[in-house]
Amino acid sequence: MLTLDQNIEFFGSPAAAQKFGKEAAEGYLAHFKEAKAAGEKWCDCPACTAGKAVLDHREEL
Repeated sequence: MLTLDQNIEFFGSPAAAQKFGKEAAEGYLAHFKEAKAAGEKWCDCPACTAGKAVLDHREEL
């Protein structure tokens, strides 16, 4: 599970532009900055969302 700060750091890097393409990396970067500005802390991709749900309910599992 990644924080938005981790994603912002990565998607603002040249490595993200090389891996995903400049336009896609800029789109992800904008999305994560918007989420952070809205008060969110965690990445909202399907994998991180599922990981967060597991961790949030670890006592029950």
